[in-house]
Amino acid sequence: MKAIKDNKIYTITTEAEAESYKAAGYDIYDGGKIKAYAAGKTVPFGKYAALEKKCAELEEKNAALEDKNAELLAELEKLQKTKGEKSEKSEAKK
Repeated sequence: MKAIKDNKIYTITTEAEAESYKAAGYDIYDGGKIKAYAAGKTVPFGKYAALEKKCAELEEKNAALEDKNAELLAELEKLQKTKGEKSEKSEAKK
């Protein structure tokens, strides 16, 4: 395992070392993949605000798409019923 912070990389061998480095602000990697993020990490407020705004926009788009999907499903069901009635009438005429 490796503990990485900024340009510092330490090789660690035990979970106790991993916890110690994690508490000191190091990310813990195992086999090249992140195993644990450092304690106390923060996101700059500007980035948080931008993500919050984007999330709200995406939720609005999602709601609009769900409404549109419901309308289309209702229209499809209506068309399928109409098609079923037409085929029953044509079979009755035969």
